[in-house]
Amino acid sequence: MHNCAKYGTAGATSALNLKHGDSILITGLPTGTKIKVTEFNSAPDTYTVSAKDTDDAAITLKCDDKTGTSLAVAPSKTAAMNAEFAVDNEDKLDKITFKNTLKDISVTGVTFAAAPFALILLAGAFFFGMFMKNRKRNENDSVI
Repeated sequence: MHNCAKYGTAGATSALNLKHGDSILITGLPTGTKIKVTEFNSAPDTYTVSAKDTDDAAITLKCDDKTGTSLAVAPSKTAAMNAEFAVDNEDKLDKITFKNTLKDISVTGVTFAAAPFALILLAGAFFFGMFMKNRKRNENDSVI
């Protein structure tokens, strides 16, 4: 097999679909290979992406007209490394860690929306109970 087929061709792209907790390790890339990681948000939620290199240094990312080391990526948008990463195969394993994080959706809106009604209901039940207790005591006092 020719090396070119093994490593791909100039400008070639490969789509890899990873799920929560998945990772991929590509080995055997020749020195001078350039890699650029992109990620398309096909989820209905906005999530945050970040990337680090071999030395755990943050990699600058780009999404639309925004650049930074940590970006919010809206649905149907793509985040990409701002520059290509060159494989040098020198002292240690070249590595890119591309991470996306979806924050847990807070349910506080439901609590705050329902809390006033629950409080009114409890107060009403308390006062109704007090009214009935007082009424019963008045009936017992007037029977004598």
